Amino acid sequence: MKRGFNIPNVFISLLLLATGLWALIEGFLGIFSNLYLITTGGIGYWVLGGDLKSLIRPIKKRQILFIIRILLFSYVLSLTVFELSDHFLHMPSSDNPVIHQLSWITPFEKIPGLFGEEMLVIVLLVILEHYLPKNRTGLIIASILSSLLFGAAHLSTYDWNVWQSLVVIGLTRIPFTYAWYKSDRNLLVNGFAHWGYDMLIFILAIAYGNA
Repeated sequence: MKRGFNIPNVFISLLLLATGLWALIEGFLGIFSNLYLITTGGIGYWVLGGDLKSLIRPIKKRQILFIIRILLFSYVLSLTVFELSDHFLHMPSSDNPVIHQLSWITPFEKIPGLFGEEMLVIVLLVILEHYLPKNRTGLIIASILSSLLFGAAHLSTYDWNVWQSLVVIGLTRIPFTYAWYKSDRNLLVNGFAHWGYDMLIFILAIAYGNA
């Protein structure tokens, strides 16, 4: 197989993503399931000609503040969408079962899995960017479509609640995609922003006895 962007390699990359996502959702081999998606996503990215070394670069001091801003914006966006869905549109919501299985080690166990979710979106973005216009409009469309697909990947987690998965979860991840682009495509920036977002939710759930 020759690395690079072509239809067979796109198919291989998507198949790798699907396999890694299935293993993560099914919890195959327990805690090790968190490693599958980041592994298959990384391989898929490499198959499409991506440079794995450029994915991970040291985080600069100014990017730490940027990550915090992304976190705050994500929380505000998530709460706003959730409140609109609940009180105005009266859309039903479903719990994430992970919330009821938490321990203090969970936020750290989930690091590879959350970075794997970012790799899933990154590979989707690479594919979408190739076929969409090479301008700001193309990037916006790619961001929206990849976020919807990211939300769709959570359907089984949220009891096939389409609205919550595609709209609430999908919209909430858009700031992480923005972080990916703004950091010149540094996985550590959007990855730690995503992890910090989930970590605070986990910690609050544990502290308030919802686990």
